[in-house]
Amino acid sequence: MKKLILISGPSGSGKSTIIDKILKDYPECKLSESISYTTREMRPGEVNGQHYHFVSDEKFDDMVCNDEFAEWANVYGKSYGTAIKDIESILVGGNNAITAIDWQGARSIRKRLPVKTVFVCPPSMDILRDRLISRNPLDTTIDHRLAFADSDMSHKDEYDLIVVNDNLDRVVAEIAEFICND
Repeated sequence: MKKLILISGPSGSGKSTIIDKILKDYPECKLSESISYTTREMRPGEVNGQHYHFVSDEKFDDMVCNDEFAEWANVYGKSYGTAIKDIESILVGGNNAITAIDWQGARSIRKRLPVKTVFVCPPSMDILRDRLISRNPLDTTIDHRLAFADSDMSHKDEYDLIVVNDNLDRVVAEIAEFICND
């Protein structure tokens, strides 16, 4: 049976990097990424439809009103959501679906769909800060994201697997084994 895999963790913990590497290095897992929708601005290097579906507030609100999301939330003042049709399309197509999502979204989806969940912890708050700064040194929400990291981490026990992202190859292998071998 095909699965929906949810990867959560504080902003900057490495969720997107881990998903990209699992997709590239573990084709035998038959994974496809469900791309989330967001109202935030694109960061340098991001591509619409590849990293997120970047939409206007109005478009997002229309999708909410039409009940198109399996979950959605406002995070750091911007809206994020996971479209039901995207997940269904992946699963019906024969692949497992994987997506990065915050703990609130994961909690919401768990109420609606069977899932496997992974929580990614940073090795330390100093390393998390360095990652956030290197990702976008002009990001004005870095202090805000760090302030919420402890809150995010307090939900890790709700997850099936908890990993510390201190060695990318090891973490990717551990997650791939967890989600692809049951």
